[in-house]
Amino acid sequence: MDFNKTGCTRQRISFAFLSITVSILFLCTTVKAQELSNLQGLPGLALSEEEKEEILEEESEEDTSATDVEFPTEEEAKRLKEIIVEERKPVTAASSKEVRERDFRLLIKNKPADLLRIIPGLITVQHTGGGKADQYFLRGFDNDHGTDIAFFIDKLPINLRSHAHGQGYTDLHFIIPETIDLVEVYKGNYYPQFGDFDNAGAVRFKTKDYVPESYVQGSAGLYAIDRFRPIARGLTLLSPIVNDDIKTLGALELWYDQGPFVNENDYKRINGFGKLTWDLSDESQLQLWGSAYYADWDASGLIPLRAVESGQLDRFGSIDSSEGGETQRYNAYLRFTYSSTDTDFFESDWYFTYYTLDLFSNFTFFLENPIEGDGIVQRDNRFYYGTDTRYNRFFNLFGRDGILTLGIQGRADYISPLVLANQTERRQTSTINNVDIYEISLSPWVELEYNLSDWARTVVGLRWDIYHFDVDDNLESRALQGEETDSIVSYKANLILSPLKNTEFYFNFGTGFHSNDARVVVGDPSARALPRSIGWEVGARTQLLNNRLDLAGAFWFIYLQSELIFVGDAGEFEPRGSTRRYGGELEARYAPLDWLYFFGDLNLVHARFTNGDRIPLAPTFTSRVGAAIQTKFGLQGIIDYVFIAERPADESGSVETDSYNRVDAAFSYRYKDWEFFVLIENLFDTNNRDSQFFFESRLRDEPEPVEDIHFTPGNPLNFRVGVTYYLAGLFDRFKL
Repeated sequence: MDFNKTGCTRQRISFAFLSITVSILFLCTTVKAQELSNLQGLPGLALSEEEKEEILEEESEEDTSATDVEFPTEEEAKRLKEIIVEERKPVTAASSKEVRERDFRLLIKNKPADLLRIIPGLITVQHTGGGKADQYFLRGFDNDHGTDIAFFIDKLPINLRSHAHGQGYTDLHFIIPETIDLVEVYKGNYYPQFGDFDNAGAVRFKTKDYVPESYVQGSAGLYAIDRFRPIARGLTLLSPIVNDDIKTLGALELWYDQGPFVNENDYKRINGFGKLTWDLSDESQLQLWGSAYYADWDASGLIPLRAVESGQLDRFGSIDSSEGGETQRYNAYLRFTYSSTDTDFFESDWYFTYYTLDLFSNFTFFLENPIEGDGIVQRDNRFYYGTDTRYNRFFNLFGRDGILTLGIQGRADYISPLVLANQTERRQTSTINNVDIYEISLSPWVELEYNLSDWARTVVGLRWDIYHFDVDDNLESRALQGEETDSIVSYKANLILSPLKNTEFYFNFGTGFHSNDARVVVGDPSARALPRSIGWEVGARTQLLNNRLDLAGAFWFIYLQSELIFVGDAGEFEPRGSTRRYGGELEARYAPLDWLYFFGDLNLVHARFTNGDRIPLAPTFTSRVGAAIQTKFGLQGIIDYVFIAERPADESGSVETDSYNRVDAAFSYRYKDWEFFVLIENLFDTNNRDSQFFFESRLRDEPEPVEDIHFTPGNPLNFRVGVTYYLAGLFDRFKL
């Protein structure tokens, strides 16, 4: 197979899709927008959220006697929608929260996963460099690429089931961070709207409808090493407002990174995004968005610690320089909402995704093939589509308010082909498996939220997931051939008590699951298709010192029936048995001044197989602390510290991974329409190991296999400087 030819073809397809996306965006921007002079009459439209809150608070303290009240006209009421500060919706668990853009816009945003760093207890690291999905650490799970955390953008599920590289593979690189308005965090499995992969928790990225100011941005930087390795990013966000009922958003991102490695990453990423929000009437709204993403890269892969310590290999060197990959993803999304009365609300979301990945790796070097090496290629070519539709009914029973939600979710994945093969220098030499998979699921669910009293609230739910797996083997052996159907019922129960002002206590229980790879389901009769999880949590959240201090703490437990998964790196089935995890977490945010706040979280975990063995690579202690400033004269900044303690590398715990710690900083200053910024990663240039694994490998000159730590080095000190130009009057000046 000629992979280079295939790559060129896909690249042409990628740029064709991007051209279409950009063309649609250009057409949107050329529609006549409402003149900015009208918008400028709206106080605070371009203000920060903090400034809007201050204005609203000052206005609320003014005299509001009947003689002074002026009711807004219908037109003014529509405009007021733009500046009303949304109240944070009530959470169901102490560990759940909603992180708005104002909280994460200061972070270094080299990739979308950087947005997750603001989530207490959730830490991400790169795997082998380039465009491969990150690793996610949460509640004692080393989610290699997302197996036990469910990710969504709006209602579109991101996790890829029965993936070539690993179950639940979650590549977030198709998201442009600046298009995200908020991140919703749901730790635990207590929520009926989430099903597959929601064991440690679920994360939802909510996209913006528009930006108050369109802008263009450029940045460039270097790694602090003795090799010239540039980093560069270009970004454009445009948001012309056609009228009060229509909003548009478009974004284009270009990224290039040579990486710090001896073997250049040569990582190229291009992203396009376009969104239309249309208020069809006072009762209904339509949203449409689409995105296009393409990336390719070279990777240095995991390297053996023994080769680095002996001086045989540079810390940023590689054993097999042909590693790397190419991927693309295209999404189409539609959302329709309708509210016929004050008590009824209907919402229906539909999505379609096309995705491909060619991933070239070599984990064991010359263990199996001492002549040509153990290189493998994993190929995934799929499309999937589905819906998330729900009806909400607000009611009053016995003088108490409640909400009843009825939902139905459906998803179908068609994967053809899904390939695991041997390769040398990206030339396929033999095929291990080659299958087509058709996997569908249907998931009805119900949730009831009811206020038991002025200080007690309950949320209960029920979910039924039905899965069908159909695997067709394309090889003559027909070893992976068959169909299976399975289902699972999940139960959710939550009690929230608020007997004290600004303080809530939470009691949560839920069951959940993650699906297993379809190849496991049809290939191993003893495998569970939908292994169950059971979890509970008790916690509290409070605000003190005139709401300047936010505190939250929780103690939690998760039991997972089976961690039997398909190991895509080796092409083998590996049973891992049942596990128990429990732990405690504490988070705090303190704002002693209006322009200064401190934040931090601590997370302690005990993770074991039920037979007492250690769970390899399960995080035992993580923390993050930092400080941020947001001044009214344009200066903003953040500095934060991330720490991961040593972890067991094998079941006995006799081998441990290295600890991880890193300090990052970002500062920006805005003057009129110009904003200047500097981003610094790994400020103190610590020698971290991002991903770490313990397994057997053999180098070319070694007579026998050796068990060893294999790792990807973390980025050394690097920085980017950049400038943003805000196109505040662009559409008004040119009368678009």
